[in-house]
Amino acid sequence: MKIAFFDPIAWDYTPLTPFERPLGGSQSAAVYLARELAARGHDVTLFNGASRPGVYLGVDCPGMSGGITSDRVNGFDAAIVLNSANGQQFRAAGVTAPLVLWSQHAADQPDVQPLGHAEERRAWDGFFLVSQWQAESYAATFGIPAERIAILRNAAAPAFQTLERRSPPFFRTGAPPVLAYTSTPFRGLAILLTAFPAIRAAVPGCRLRVYSSMGVYQVAEASDDYRVLYELARALPGSEYLGSLPQTALAEALAEADILAYPNVFAETSCISVMEAMAAGCLVVSSKLGALPETTAGFGFLMDASMEVVSMARDFATLLVAVIASAREKPDQIEDRLRRQHSHARTAYDWATRAQEWEQALQRLRPRR
Repeated sequence: MKIAFFDPIAWDYTPLTPFERPLGGSQSAAVYLARELAARGHDVTLFNGASRPGVYLGVDCPGMSGGITSDRVNGFDAAIVLNSANGQQFRAAGVTAPLVLWSQHAADQPDVQPLGHAEERRAWDGFFLVSQWQAESYAATFGIPAERIAILRNAAAPAFQTLERRSPPFFRTGAPPVLAYTSTPFRGLAILLTAFPAIRAAVPGCRLRVYSSMGVYQVAEASDDYRVLYELARALPGSEYLGSLPQTALAEALAEADILAYPNVFAETSCISVMEAMAAGCLVVSSKLGALPETTAGFGFLMDASMEVVSMARDFATLLVAVIASAREKPDQIEDRLRRQHSHARTAYDWATRAQEWEQALQRLRPRR
């Protein structure tokens, strides 16, 4: 098949980028999937803001050079648009190729609000969404019938698929656990930093490593509005701020962490950070918000989310300390849990598997007359 991905956001990246520097989840997912589809013999093109056109890991990245005419788009068997509900613009320009909206956004996000109009919904031949929770939300919010939606989940970065743990788990050695935070700062970092002194008081020697910034969205450090949180992460005893990392480096970092400490307050539609922590062999302590119960698949330790920082920080500290105590008291049970979690994550959250599912979903599309 000839498959085109379109990312309207003006970011400069290619399939090599996640290996070189931090990149947002939607864009990382796009390049991992595109690479796997190309490896399966498909002709894959990614139209985005790439400043250096070329073929990267089997994926053609022409940038926006030459314009994107209807004739050019109609030469593809499927055109997939990432996150932006602008199907009417494609149709008005004369595009007749099967058009798919691949959205990582929750139904309340601005980029998908045009789906509230029937004309926009009719412009699409399919809606590829990343969780059951998200699909149900789109059906309820926009009235999209279930038969027009395909649930095609995200997966962990390839670096996590072959990752090996660096040392025995803390509950076997008696060492203080290492906590990690790997998501963007606005999704719960303020709550974690508020909770951490209480966690460390209850678990002496517990350490926190923060791998977070707005750099994944190509925001320069000088323009990052969350710098005050990074300074706090540096200042708290037992806490380190390391910033966002390329995926390979992040995988190596999580090989030395014990727990993903993620008091999430943002309605995740999928959560690749959690998938990667699960594949890395970390316990996951988070919230029940959005698709996180679905993503953690019964392996996470989850609490109700609250928008009030102090109360959620208190409750999160209580939960995390209890998880640490339980792991030390019942190491065999926790080790078995991690073994099953690891197996699930390595098989269920694999981009090669996703590519096969996408292939089948795309083959079900039919061109418009």
